[in-house]
Amino acid sequence: MDDKSDGPCDAPMRSPSGRNLRPGALSAIKRMLLRRAPIGGAPAPAESPYSVVVVLGAARTGTTLVASYLAWAKSTHPLARESSPLLNAMVQRQRMFNTTEAFVGGANRRIADSVTQTYLKTFSDEYFLKQQVGTLVFRSPALTRYVFELLNLMNFAPTKYVCCLRDPRDACLSIMEWNAKLVSSGSRPILRCHDAHEAAEFFMGYYNRMLRFRDVIAKREVMFVKYEDAVSAPEQTVAALGSFTGLDLSSFNPAAGWPENSHDFQAECDLNFAVTPLYGKAPSTAQIGRHSSVLSDTDVGVIETTCKAYMDEFGYAPAASETPITTEAA
Repeated sequence: MDDKSDGPCDAPMRSPSGRNLRPGALSAIKRMLLRRAPIGGAPAPAESPYSVVVVLGAARTGTTLVASYLAWAKSTHPLARESSPLLNAMVQRQRMFNTTEAFVGGANRRIADSVTQTYLKTFSDEYFLKQQVGTLVFRSPALTRYVFELLNLMNFAPTKYVCCLRDPRDACLSIMEWNAKLVSSGSRPILRCHDAHEAAEFFMGYYNRMLRFRDVIAKREVMFVKYEDAVSAPEQTVAALGSFTGLDLSSFNPAAGWPENSHDFQAECDLNFAVTPLYGKAPSTAQIGRHSSVLSDTDVGVIETTCKAYMDEFGYAPAASETPITTEAA
């Protein structure tokens, strides 16, 4: 289950200590990301025995589906559950950053980054030794919020990022339905108010930082995949994924469902309410545009207003001027 969004999409940009960033800080962060200096000044290793693909994107955007496409490559491991070890490392990094600031001032970033990178590399090395494959695939929607930290920390191996997108109206409907299952089961809900506005803010919580720094994401590092394309044109989507990641996905069979030896998500559907009947099945277009027959016009308008920056950036038209949605990959 994904973490709750950190706050509304219009919240001011804050430092890890919780304070609003000073004027010019965003530019400084952009310069740091463009520079991409290795942690501690040490050069990245010339060679790594493995490469990494990290699948990102908000909850309910098809991250598991896209990861299942990548799992068709013989040089990757079977489709696994969400990569919680990586997410836990990024959460702990935030805490280290906060708790060491009072003691070491600006050195807190170097400490937090050094410890986190050591953990990430050690975990990845051990996972490689266990799987014995050329490419490790990590997937976690919540990691989307840490994309820029990952760009700086995952330099110990060639790493590419695949970020999933989806029409926010369909995604928010799915989020609200997921939340309703949690409430009815007595589990901790992901939304407090269970309304379209909060669902839209939850959705945008994954992409706010990415939208702020969209201009510094290098094309060689991040590919955007729309859910609509992934299910309506799976073979073309897989071909694009193969070209971007360098994986041989020629064995992909869209009619066969997910690859053999994939994690059995359906076996845990009674406890994991994020699992839907579509898990493990062949791609289906049944969920595209479903919001139009379920959500009220008011709810659709609220979602479109809250997610306007996302819709403008990634080519999702508002209801009043719906046009065909096309793939946008960087």
